[in-house]
Amino acid sequence: MHLTIVTPRKEVLSRDVDSVTLPGALGEMTLLPGHASLMSVLDVGVARWVAGGENHELALNRGFAEVLKDNVRVLVETCEGCGEIDVDRARKALARAQGRLAGASRDPSIDVARAEYAMKRALARLKVAGTTEHE
Repeated sequence: MHLTIVTPRKEVLSRDVDSVTLPGALGEMTLLPGHASLMSVLDVGVARWVAGGENHELALNRGFAEVLKDNVRVLVETCEGCGEIDVDRARKALARAQGRLAGASRDPSIDVARAEYAMKRALARLKVAGTTEHE
């Protein structure tokens, strides 16, 4: 099956894969060759695929997936591979988001949805970078 990942700036990936797992809006979905056609909203999270027995990952930032025959096309705002992620920046973003969420019950001006989005994005970036928020 062929996987293509595109951002508004460029085509990030175009290659044959054995399987792909994407962060669907309703949960992770794994696609294998011969999967039924579908369109899906993608959430912030990690895209994983297997090609030639090797595992690969990218941190995705919202978008859509289209599956037609054995072609998976992913359109996302941004995506980052391990080497592109600034781990220190991601850790700081996670700490800020967690702080906002912790203070949300005392401060009604805090945008909880935005803080949750920032936290999910930081966690995805840290996962792809091979680290955790506790390191």
